[in-house]
Amino acid sequence: MNHLNMTDILLDVYDLADQINESDEMHHYLRWKMEVERDEEAQKLIKKFQHVKERFMEAQRFGIFHPNYHQAKEEMESYQSELKGHRSIGQYLAAEDELDRLLSEVMKILAHTVSRTIKVPLHDPSLAGQAKRSCSSGS
Repeated sequence: MNHLNMTDILLDVYDLADQINESDEMHHYLRWKMEVERDEEAQKLIKKFQHVKERFMEAQRFGIFHPNYHQAKEEMESYQSELKGHRSIGQYLAAEDELDRLLSEVMKILAHTVSRTIKVPLHDPSLAGQAKRSCSSGS
């Protein structure tokens, strides 16, 4: 029986990670992440967004039956648009999306090299702003 050599696999994974870390996508992501962290206006907007998001999540627990659900949802959607319109935050989110697309493509190639029928979670821009996007520049 042929056993996998985990040491070789780990070395290959680290090599792949190094290539990704040196990619234009990663450099753009890190540049804009740092820009957002240094931008006082962006930090104020993010802090405000986190409060708006908390109110929405509280209302969302009860769904449309919460008395302020629709108001909280509209406020959050409006604030998300404002965040995306801010120069450094918008660029950061776009760079994050580019990096996510690259990582999804790498996962797809790796998985389909093993099996064409394997299911692979792919980059899905329609999910942006849900679980993926917390707009927390600290992670």
